[in-house]
Amino acid sequence: MMPSSVPQSSAESRAASGLRGSQRWLLLALALLLLVGVAIRLYDLTDPPLDFHPVRQLRSAMIARGMYYRMLDDVEPWRQQMAVRQAEGLETLEPPILEWLTAQSYRLIGSEQVWVARVVSSLAWVAGAVALYGLARRYAGAGALFSLAYMLLLPFAVQASRSFQPDPLMVALTMAALNFLDRWFREDSPGWGSTLLAGTLGGLAVLVKLPAVFFLAGAFLGLALAQNRLLGLMRDGKAWVMAALFMVPAGLYYGSLLLVGGAGGGETWRFFVTSLLTSPRFYLDWLAFILRLVGYTAFVGALTSLILLDRRGRGLVAGLLGGYVFYGLTFTYHIATHDYYSLPLIPVLALGLAAPGQALLDRFRAVVREKRMLQVLAAGVALLAVLLPLRTARGILAGHDFRAEVGYWKALGNTLENRSDLMAISHDYGYRLEYYGWVQTSAWMTAEDLELREILGQSGSEDSIEVVAEQLEGRSLFVVTILSDLDKLPVLKRYLETRPVFAQGDDYIVYDLRVVEGE
Repeated sequence: MMPSSVPQSSAESRAASGLRGSQRWLLLALALLLLVGVAIRLYDLTDPPLDFHPVRQLRSAMIARGMYYRMLDDVEPWRQQMAVRQAEGLETLEPPILEWLTAQSYRLIGSEQVWVARVVSSLAWVAGAVALYGLARRYAGAGALFSLAYMLLLPFAVQASRSFQPDPLMVALTMAALNFLDRWFREDSPGWGSTLLAGTLGGLAVLVKLPAVFFLAGAFLGLALAQNRLLGLMRDGKAWVMAALFMVPAGLYYGSLLLVGGAGGGETWRFFVTSLLTSPRFYLDWLAFILRLVGYTAFVGALTSLILLDRRGRGLVAGLLGGYVFYGLTFTYHIATHDYYSLPLIPVLALGLAAPGQALLDRFRAVVREKRMLQVLAAGVALLAVLLPLRTARGILAGHDFRAEVGYWKALGNTLENRSDLMAISHDYGYRLEYYGWVQTSAWMTAEDLELREILGQSGSEDSIEVVAEQLEGRSLFVVTILSDLDKLPVLKRYLETRPVFAQGDDYIVYDLRVVEGE
């Protein structure tokens, strides 16, 4: 008996030691990925928010500045009034949650530092990646590292997830809600605690930005159908409470805006173009757009999870993908033209990569066990897989330095004497000029806007000289910083050429719209 027990004890000891070693490597890889994921997002932190969809970022920056200046009592009155007026002049799209957090950070720091928003968005995204890791680990074990790495290191995700707009926070809260929603479905008799937690996190995600509801609803339906529980859940009070929590916060917010006539809803429904639904070109363009953002290999790899996962996992991934499809069919114009509208797809694909990742790890263990050279080679491949997307992401972030632009817009703002009655054809609908130049403008439609109006079946604003003159009534100056756009608007150009030039430079011209004596 004794001789046989010794080898058995030795084998158990080696197995236990191997398990502990695997856990140490797993924790080390997890810590390194999180550290790298945070560090790359803080690179070039103080560059102005003009690198990624500056219209959205500058809009949020002006809202945050307006909130912050309201709290100050030791600032020039005209500057405070301008900051507040700029913020109040913007259309209401979503609750200004990220803007409020940023304004409070300004207050703690003691000055307006717009890079703070990058830190908030970045940390939110990384927290969402941790929630994704916990979700993926329940389905694919250590393969969840592939999910985490993809969500943190994809170059598009690096750039988009640190932007000053609500989407990174929405995605983070959605992933946290999905984590608890999955746990809720794993319980034979879910308790009120898990119900309220999943519902509250989901409700916050939808409140931050409405598209979260597509992914929450898709996941709920996918999990319910996978477990043949849909009919039973229709009679489950907890399920109805959770669904209500998903919708009530956003419903109350937008309902209150409608009561006071302040709901803009601009991006939400204005660009639902029904004609695109029957256009094969729309779907081909959409797919090509997705593949450029997320990568062909990752896209196909994530789809293989529909084969490799268990029934519940397939239901979850299929439900999330279905939610994304319905989301795109609702926002038909933006889904194939605005890349950040596909930001919620990143964690969905990342989740799908966990199962093939685990299959790869299993094969790796079988092949390289006890083979030191192969282990070193595998470590080198893993390191390369991290460094290559990091290099690409760093190149994107370092590719442009927008600091020099700030001085240009400040100088132009001083030339315009910090007015609030301007009309402009200017970069990002005049937001650069407004934010850095401390003026307030109304944006004249560009040639691109007129083309979009034709797609949407709306009328343009280039009808006649008389119409142009009527629309410019009450404005003092007309600022043009995109000279090529003015050439595409011949009626407006003819009218402006009848007005005196207030100021002019190599790349801008300002027309005086005020009544001149003797006219």
